[in-house]
Amino acid sequence: MELIELTATQTHLLAPLIKWRVIDIHSAIALNPFKVNYNSFCRMVRCLEGKGVLGSYRRPAGGKKYIYPTPLGDKLLGAQDTPATIAKETLLHDIATSDLVRGLLAEGWFESAALEHELHNKREFGSAGRVVPDAILEGLKDNKRFRIALEVELTSKSHKRSEEKMRGYLSQRYFDYFLYAFPKASQQACFQRLVSERFGEEAINRLMCFSWDWQSALPSAQGSFKGRCLTLKEIFS
Repeated sequence: MELIELTATQTHLLAPLIKWRVIDIHSAIALNPFKVNYNSFCRMVRCLEGKGVLGSYRRPAGGKKYIYPTPLGDKLLGAQDTPATIAKETLLHDIATSDLVRGLLAEGWFESAALEHELHNKREFGSAGRVVPDAILEGLKDNKRFRIALEVELTSKSHKRSEEKMRGYLSQRYFDYFLYAFPKASQQACFQRLVSERFGEEAINRLMCFSWDWQSALPSAQGSFKGRCLTLKEIFS
């Protein structure tokens, strides 16, 4: 068996994967504190793919290439305590969540974000009666701190599952609001109708929804908050 280890340079260049788990190559380079040559970075990625350190996925029609650590990659990066390994079944959801959270932070609407895998004490987090979201967003607006649970809904869930999660959110005050992202406006409308019918005003006042195609400008994404149709920029600015 070949003994594999990362050089100090490779460890530094792959550091964004510890936070984001799966990320496109251009963003990985942009987030790196070191000056990185694109071609050199791609050569490194191909080499580490061949050694089983990294996995990858390319969007159709010559789209972005995303990279993520394999279990071996996690171990070599010192992230073996991270509870979640990237699975093919959830890869597209993980990509969408990573892209969205980085986009939200880039707009300056939030001070910090923690993805699901960063909740190292997830078991304790959940046992405290809290729902574990796809990400936690925290910020400050009008001199008041807030905490938002982010849910990325790429596919339609059963009404039962949606109700169970919303019931869990409403049962505690750890999160001030719940932000749900959908790829289609029709999915958003269906979910909002369900929440309104099942849970009423209390839920609607804490629920933010928006639809986004993961390509257009994020600030102009159409959303809804407290019964009003607003863009994301109008909600958070």
